[in-house]
Amino acid sequence: MTQRLMRRTARHSGRRGTANLGLTIVVVVAVLAVAAGLYLFVQRGRRVSSQAQPAIGQDAAREKNWRAVDPALITYQLAGELPTGLIAPRGIALTADSQQVVVVGDRMLRVLDWQGQPLAEVNLGAEPNCVAIAPDGKRYVGLRDHVEVYDAAGQRLAQWQPAGPKSYFTSVIVAGDDIFVGDAGQRVVLRYDASGQVVGLIGQKDPARNIPGIVMPSPHLDVVMGTDGLLRVTNPGRQAVETYDRDGNLKTSWGEASHGIQGFSGCCNPTDLALLDDGRVVTAEKGIPRVKVYSAAGAFESVVAPPAALSLTASGMDLAVDSAGRVLVLDPPAKMIRVFAPLQTSVAPAEKSKG
Repeated sequence: MTQRLMRRTARHSGRRGTANLGLTIVVVVAVLAVAAGLYLFVQRGRRVSSQAQPAIGQDAAREKNWRAVDPALITYQLAGELPTGLIAPRGIALTADSQQVVVVGDRMLRVLDWQGQPLAEVNLGAEPNCVAIAPDGKRYVGLRDHVEVYDAAGQRLAQWQPAGPKSYFTSVIVAGDDIFVGDAGQRVVLRYDASGQVVGLIGQKDPARNIPGIVMPSPHLDVVMGTDGLLRVTNPGRQAVETYDRDGNLKTSWGEASHGIQGFSGCCNPTDLALLDDGRVVTAEKGIPRVKVYSAAGAFESVVAPPAALSLTASGMDLAVDSAGRVLVLDPPAKMIRVFAPLQTSVAPAEKSKG
């Protein structure tokens, strides 16, 4: 009986050994398969990475090419730089006589002379985004959702009611008895009367009036008024500049999406506008930072500031034009206002008036 039990145990042990051996072989094969798979995955990743390198190089080459500007197209030269003294400057404006520059940011309004020296400061209750100066010297400061009015001495005269929880003001101008505010949050231009009451909306989508609506991927909505009484408004998402009358009727629209110098690059350009005395339009772009001049009808004419003359990451480059036709460009990363003069002259207004 004992012998039979031993033989039976041996047979079971043999079977278990065979089973264990088979299991071991299966595990080994599985491990080798996983290892082989991982090896092939890594090698494939290396091949894909190596194949992607030329594409990255090509993108860099294209970017460099887009940033290059034919010198023959540049009709302005750098004539000066005014340090703002602010950590985050956001908007600029000129007094009516072009003798002083006003810059806002860091919860303050600062008045500068043409050497960049501060002449006066006004502490504000919140972060400002934009500023305009009326002929009588009043300062209209656009904060996130409302406008505050100050006299030339820095005394606050009025604080208008907030426009709404979605509002984000990025530009303000004074045009006679009207004050127009670019509200990037609501994607419209608000028309205020002198008392601070909203009396009209401009740029709001209205198919019946053939108004496509302002597309705003990022908060850069600018508005300027021409001597013809018409507003020029940026429509960055459509790479366009639109012209409206005071009642919000769309008159013209021009612009094209292009990395080429004649067009507007990226998702949302132009960001900022200014007007020359003859009605030509000055535009600023981000992404590929540059400042250009277009005819009143929208034909590209020349370059004020190529990318090489601005900070690489410059955006929100607020613009102003002085009485001598010089273009002031706010360069926020540099905390600087760069002044570009037509190649035929670089004389400051104060110097010119003495002659």
